[in-house]
Amino acid sequence: MADWCIKLKNKLERTFSMPFEVSLSVVDGEEQYNCYPTNSEEIFFTVKAYIHDQIRLVVEIAPQNNAEAILNDMACASESKKSIFFQYLDVLCKENAKVRFCVNGNEYITPNSEWPALWRFFNCRVVLLPIPEVNNEDEVIELLGNWIINGVSLVFSLLTIEESITNNDFTPQQEGNPKVIQSIKYERSRVNREICLAHKGYTCSVCGFNFLENYGLIGKDYIEVHHTTPVSEMGDNYSIDIDRDLVPVCSNCHSMIHRKTPPLTVDELKSIIFQNRNKTSNSGQSPLRKNAAKDQRLIPDGSMLVSIEPDTDERRLIHNMMELDEGTTIMQIVIECQRQFQEKYFSMKPNDWRHVIGDYVRNVTNLPKLKEEEVFRFKAAG
Repeated sequence: MADWCIKLKNKLERTFSMPFEVSLSVVDGEEQYNCYPTNSEEIFFTVKAYIHDQIRLVVEIAPQNNAEAILNDMACASESKKSIFFQYLDVLCKENAKVRFCVNGNEYITPNSEWPALWRFFNCRVVLLPIPEVNNEDEVIELLGNWIINGVSLVFSLLTIEESITNNDFTPQQEGNPKVIQSIKYERSRVNREICLAHKGYTCSVCGFNFLENYGLIGKDYIEVHHTTPVSEMGDNYSIDIDRDLVPVCSNCHSMIHRKTPPLTVDELKSIIFQNRNKTSNSGQSPLRKNAAKDQRLIPDGSMLVSIEPDTDERRLIHNMMELDEGTTIMQIVIECQRQFQEKYFSMKPNDWRHVIGDYVRNVTNLPKLKEEEVFRFKAAG
């Protein structure tokens, strides 16, 4: 399992551009991975992750022994940092995780609770139950790594973050009795990027391109993140909102967005793509023809579709479904999807079809709720 530690370490360091330590311990027969930013003074925080009884993934986060500096930072977090922190908590909950963040042993942090003025200790416990299906060791490592990154990002969202790390000596200094706390600096863009991608996924918001689906494993977890509000227009007190200000886009669309000054909006570039594709579209297509990027859209917040793993028949089906006209009836969608995709997606079971199509109808087309009896009546008819 030492190899797993190396892989997790490399994943964390690629994500956050800073050194991490990863070690393995065995507690009550369970393997637990302990991760923290590299330092010898124990002034940061530790993220512990393990899979309990092969069905539950647990992530626990707590400060190290001499973490006064980061505790002070978290207590004094600005409203902007608190907003991003709660946005990230919301992202984790939408991934079907149960999150408990406790300060000083008895104060639970919620958007409606009063923010503690003094932080002596914190404990965060994230539980994902059940875990997604994993078929091999690489998928287990990927699952653990992603949720460890979630834990690290959650803490980073509250800390003093600047564009670069200018000083590697983060040891708190003492002078007389009160401690003089030095600010710990991280790379803000990395934290915001992780929150954005956890929230919105790795599919281009403009054209629907997905690197994993087109390039295989070499394209996994690759996408660029665009600031809809130019960084040059953000003042010192600008409060970044993940939903409003950050969006995943492919490299081509990102370049085209910045071909104009001011940059094009996502909707403007979608319109350009649609207009150009529409000029060359073939005549005589069915009422359920595939549209251009205008009708493509991200999987919406709260949708069950986000839980479907990439590079599967179900995921590819969803992207195809997302290209259909939104003005069609419920049963037209059911009939057309089965007609077009049943042979291609032979692994789809009847219940899978019902859930995926039903979720598509409710969350993407905004049509009325798909009634189960209509699906089964159609299936029974042949």
